[in-house]
Amino acid sequence: MFSYFSHNFQTNSNQQIAQHIDKDNIKPFSITEAITDPTDPSELQLPVMEDDKEVHQKPKLSRSRRKLLQLRREALKALDVPPGSHANFGAIPLRKNPDNKGIPLFVLPPFHPKNKPYIVINQTYKPCLPVSIFQIHSSNDPLYKELGKMIISLNQLAINQQPITSNNYMLGGLMKSIGFRSGSDEGESTVVYGRKRNLAAAQIEDDNKGYMHLTQFDSFIDSRVKSLSLQVTKDNENQTNQENLPNCSPGEGLNHERVRPISFSNVIITTEGFHSKIHKDDKDLNTWTYGLFAFIDKKTFQPVNSQFDPSNHGLSFPDFKFLIDFSRVHGIMEVLWKASSICHQITEPPSALKNHPDITHFECTFQMNKSFLERGNKIQKLNPPEIGDDV
Repeated sequence: MFSYFSHNFQTNSNQQIAQHIDKDNIKPFSITEAITDPTDPSELQLPVMEDDKEVHQKPKLSRSRRKLLQLRREALKALDVPPGSHANFGAIPLRKNPDNKGIPLFVLPPFHPKNKPYIVINQTYKPCLPVSIFQIHSSNDPLYKELGKMIISLNQLAINQQPITSNNYMLGGLMKSIGFRSGSDEGESTVVYGRKRNLAAAQIEDDNKGYMHLTQFDSFIDSRVKSLSLQVTKDNENQTNQENLPNCSPGEGLNHERVRPISFSNVIITTEGFHSKIHKDDKDLNTWTYGLFAFIDKKTFQPVNSQFDPSNHGLSFPDFKFLIDFSRVHGIMEVLWKASSICHQITEPPSALKNHPDITHFECTFQMNKSFLERGNKIQKLNPPEIGDDV
């Protein structure tokens, strides 16, 4: 049981996973193969008749099943998921194994999950380590509307941002970044990503209105991360707060007292057939990265359901030969993963998506870029009168 979870994928970071995918050797994920909480009566208690009365008893579990449930409990503990929320989480165990011969590609998700989060577990290590957490929100989920609003606003703000062309990992598509702290915008002392120059006054005014929402997004993202893992929030805050980071919250000065810890400083947005090389985000400070993924209408930026056949275009974790196929995601997907330490890749989209006139796939990742730290350290050495737009 679960023997097919033992797989690994060794590859050169400069090669694309698409070169290694054997489309006839793909193991899809079944909802019944996920680990669920043994205390969930709807899934793991069996009805038994005694004296014409129905009672419930827990089934006897195999040794392998008990082991996998133990791994799941360890992962939930490592993520600091409140015990009352354990039953809401499913888990998928994987292995990182040096022998890659005959190992199938593990593709998620050919099902419609019930808006519940899943932990992908690396069970090679003791204790087992979470590789990622993902949750898919369908249109009937209340969070779908809130996440959709944020996706629309981020795309509207990205219109006036300068495209990023110097990223060494990008193979195609469009990449932009928005700094959602005031010190990350053009003309400010800690500028990292700037707006386009020579914008009309009306464009700047509209853009500034959009930036007013970024504080709300910052708080909303923090709440979403905490709902998935308190430990991820602690890890990110500990990593960023030990550095000399400026406050730079929207509407506040660089020396303003920090209201709360910083988790992320900017968001990277990719569209228009974006795909990348295998890489780690080693220029980021944050231990965990939070990402949103959805198909969107190019004109309205509204999220739409997938209209494409499975094509292995998705978020790949090559070391585990594990891929989340975007075409199988009907809704908005949240993903948490250790992007700075785990190899990952956005694989190449099919031509039907690249050339589609109305739909593109949207990806965004919330990060704390090291460039922001470098600017902050420079500011710390200046006296307030010296701080200016030319820093």
